[in-house]
Amino acid sequence: MRVFEAANLVVSDQFVREPADKVVNEILKSKDKRFIITGGRGIGKSVVLYNMSNRGLGNDVQTIYNCPRCEIIPTQEPTAFFDSKTFDYYYELELADDVLHYIRSNYPLLFEKYFSEELKSVRSLIGNYIDQFNNGSYCNLVKINCNYNVDNLTANILEKFRKLMKIKKLNIAFDRFDSVNGSSEYAQKVYEKHFDLFDKVVLVSDDPDINKDELTKKGYNIKTITYGKDIAVLREIIKRRKALYEKEKEYYRDKFTSDLFLGKMTQFDGNIKLMIESLFEYEDLYNCFDSYTKSEESILDSAIKYRQHSNEEIKKYLKPSQLYL
Repeated sequence: MRVFEAANLVVSDQFVREPADKVVNEILKSKDKRFIITGGRGIGKSVVLYNMSNRGLGNDVQTIYNCPRCEIIPTQEPTAFFDSKTFDYYYELELADDVLHYIRSNYPLLFEKYFSEELKSVRSLIGNYIDQFNNGSYCNLVKINCNYNVDNLTANILEKFRKLMKIKKLNIAFDRFDSVNGSSEYAQKVYEKHFDLFDKVVLVSDDPDINKDELTKKGYNIKTITYGKDIAVLREIIKRRKALYEKEKEYYRDKFTSDLFLGKMTQFDGNIKLMIESLFEYEDLYNCFDSYTKSEESILDSAIKYRQHSNEEIKKYLKPSQLYL
């Protein structure tokens, strides 16, 4: 398996937990209530969030992992037809649905007994919203009917969950927070209104231009993930990535964890995803070249260059995310 999603990685024997645990421990032990995790793409931010969420399962301090939709639904900011009331209504339903998903996924017996009706109601309202959108609201023919009372819907679900599970602290971790609804300022502000429902809020931001000083003044603790630059961590990550050694275990393991290869990996500036991809690329290229006419180092350089170029090409088509807190 070349691609390893963070949710699957943290529950596998290929997870190198010490660096992620360190970040999670710092967050949980801190007196701060608001955190922003930065550092660029592919560095392990999602791994930290999933690790934090898994850590709390069954305990009285829990963290809900949440990744808001990045698709624009239906506009980025309120308009005459999709006004602020419509936005607030939709995102209240979305957040409530995500909280219920967390409960259903991790506590199925509790969910069936106490929360199944709430989910039916929320899904019905979301379905009704989408039907209205598909039947004309998208072209500004009619306004969406959002007169159903969903005020405090998420708050009531969370309070009920806290009491039933005897939870002392309930946190939420938002992955790709600044990409919600195409980096919508209004959507981010809607979510921000719900932050006080949780003991701690952890946000992932890929915005390279965030004003750290200003955010610190607003009460946010900025944490930059850097463990992908640690040679010892990289060596252990590579050792455990089984898919790299499907063909010749010891040969590739020793090669990929050599000083030469690890030294080259520092070019990715902590991007673990690109590092792993470059090693897979090396295997493919190595099998294509005559090792007598092309050195291992030059093949690795070609693999790294290719992955870096591919990444830059992809970035050209991606809209940069922007944080509006």
